[in-house]
Amino acid sequence: MNLITKFHKAIIEIGIPVLEHPIFYHAPIGIRFEIGGEEDVYIKRGIMRKLQPNPVYVSKAVDRALTIFNALPKKDLILRIDVYDKKEITKVLKTLQLKTPHETVINKYVEDVEEMIHYELYWSLDDINWSEETLIHEIILADIGGLNSLASSVYLLHPNEKILYHLYDDRGLDVVAKDYEKLFSLYETFNDWILDYDRESINKIFKSKQKSFEHNNLFSFLNKLEEHNIYYQLNKIRSEAIMVEIVVPGQRWEVEFLGDGTIDVEKFISDKAYYDESEFDVLFKEFTD
Repeated sequence: MNLITKFHKAIIEIGIPVLEHPIFYHAPIGIRFEIGGEEDVYIKRGIMRKLQPNPVYVSKAVDRALTIFNALPKKDLILRIDVYDKKEITKVLKTLQLKTPHETVINKYVEDVEEMIHYELYWSLDDINWSEETLIHEIILADIGGLNSLASSVYLLHPNEKILYHLYDDRGLDVVAKDYEKLFSLYETFNDWILDYDRESINKIFKSKQKSFEHNNLFSFLNKLEEHNIYYQLNKIRSEAIMVEIVVPGQRWEVEFLGDGTIDVEKFISDKAYYDESEFDVLFKEFTD
């Protein structure tokens, strides 16, 4: 399968039939991060006191975007860059220190009776030498004094993991995926960096998915108990947990599924120790009817 087909197949599975900006608002599951910090975007430099990008602001924005990128899988990456002027292609390649694209799509369309051309450039990043820091640094600069054609036009896709990383400029980053589980660690680890404007909607996505995941874990466990003819009953001792009480020869187990997704297992036997969900294997192996 070629890169173009892989790319489009993956974004359709993610839930984006067509790439439209902002990516976050067109994907069912995603996170929008704030990348620019509190520092001034520009500072005055030189005798003429001209405004130039503040290196402190740029450095912190690059660090934040790079940290999130490095938390994602690194293999099987596809890079796509959209360019709307053929002359810009040479500038893009030189600025990002990239070789000729592995694949290119040329789209022709009419806008206000004028014929336009849109180029889609694709690379398999496993097959070339490239620098993620250079790429991210140049996207950060794109809208504040760098190569403007890189603003909102660069996409990094994991076609197997179904994750799309879209740093649109120095202000923000959208990371979207097919599966909630692929992004949950980003949601937890970099929660302070989530854009406040969209925080409420992002929290709803991940908290509702987390509850669904927890409930599925509980239902799966109960189904497995029934399949093995192990007696149980449900109880509720703590407000934030559902307890499964299990009776087997010589033992009584209390398994609590907590609201934060953790599971506590207490076995009432001679040692009176606490265990975790790894003890489930012992339960089903030793006490199946």
